[in-house]
Amino acid sequence: MNRTERKQQCPQLRWNAGVILFVLLLAVSCARPNPNNSHFLAAKEGVLFLYAAPLRMPQAFAPCAVETVSAVQHNGQHLPLTVQLPHITSQELTRQRRFAAGTLPSGDYSGLSLRFSAPLPHENSPSAELRQQELFIPCPFRIEEGKSALIQLALTAPNSGVATGSLQVTAALPPQPFTALSGSVSSSPCFVTFFDRQTDEVTGVVITGEEPGGMAIDLERQRLYVALAASAAVEVIDTASGRILSRIKLQGGDEPADLALINNGRTLLAVNRASSTLSFIDPLGEFEEERISVAAGPHRIVVAAQEDRAWLFCVDSGLISLIDLPNRMERKTMAIVPGEATGVLGRRDEVLYIAGQANAFLQVLDAATLQTQQLFVVDNGLQTLARDPMTGLLYGAARSEPGIQVYEPQGMNRIATLIAPNEIIDLTLDGTRHRLYAIAPESKTVQIYSLGGRHAVNALEPVGEPKRVLLFGVR
Repeated sequence: MNRTERKQQCPQLRWNAGVILFVLLLAVSCARPNPNNSHFLAAKEGVLFLYAAPLRMPQAFAPCAVETVSAVQHNGQHLPLTVQLPHITSQELTRQRRFAAGTLPSGDYSGLSLRFSAPLPHENSPSAELRQQELFIPCPFRIEEGKSALIQLALTAPNSGVATGSLQVTAALPPQPFTALSGSVSSSPCFVTFFDRQTDEVTGVVITGEEPGGMAIDLERQRLYVALAASAAVEVIDTASGRILSRIKLQGGDEPADLALINNGRTLLAVNRASSTLSFIDPLGEFEEERISVAAGPHRIVVAAQEDRAWLFCVDSGLISLIDLPNRMERKTMAIVPGEATGVLGRRDEVLYIAGQANAFLQVLDAATLQTQQLFVVDNGLQTLARDPMTGLLYGAARSEPGIQVYEPQGMNRIATLIAPNEIIDLTLDGTRHRLYAIAPESKTVQIYSLGGRHAVNALEPVGEPKRVLLFGVR
């Protein structure tokens, strides 16, 4: 097979045995191509993810160490999974946690087996006698080739009247993983994680093409579109079932970075960083209608509420482009802060607030003319911005620094700081529920903040290294 023929084969890669451990630790490596499967798996394999629900116990219990977790086939064979929560304590399970994961042969399974290494008390036995105990948890599930399954574990202690009551484990499939009050997280190298915004819990995982990034949701048609930078394509996911419907191919080397839907879901905009183009796609017919050239290195798009204009932030050129959407043309460009920049629209889409990683300034531009109206000195290197539509307050995170700064929009004075565990690279704001979602890549979490209380209220553990968050139905 020559080089051209290899390029024409399916671009997806398969995992071999030598990298499965890295897959389960959520740092997937890629091996030789598999033309018979469009996902990152060997033939006739799928992936199982286990999440542990927050502890809801009437009393204290003895901490446990998780020794092994296995999937149990109908013939009784145990297939080991990789444990990702080695210790169960009250502190560890104050929120939902990723418990274990593993690649498994496709087929039907009868349940799970958990072995704890001291002490897991039983209500009728002293804890000292049960330092090694294996539990079989009945939970029939099916692994499908090239797909993932998610099971949630519930750990409870019955009211036995002793200080260390027995720990019981049950398992169940999420009843309805994808709803209108859902959100999604795209993660490197090949995952989209769905979560429930009411419970702040992961409800499903989809294995996608390579390097998913920007996303757009069509709630009416129950479709999620995901930009695949390394695959030069847009993945189409059915949000009712969590299954991939199709893939819209772009041109080789496009590296789509961001997406937006307009015209009631009839036009999909794809921002192609490597080719410096903006694609206009018919998402229902699943083909590219037209593309226009824009400034070099576009990586983010902001669309006006009336959908007549859009602004592209172009990392490679330090420019911002104003796009006339009805006429599909670039109206003007303007130099902004050098390096990677981000921005949000102000009230009534009249101004743009723009910040960049490489300086300590925040610019306020006239959204129609791109002329600078104001220039403020803020914290060094703001790399992400979000705006609360209810209060007008701006939230920004500085490069290589923990914490999220809160600014009032008139004088851009910092009025508060939200504590973060480490550097925050992206912010997404839910104005209706007064929540802020912040991606913390070092801890591989999405931190969730209350805007009213200005403190962290929860955290999500998506699969992979999180890149972007999308909240369904939130502009």
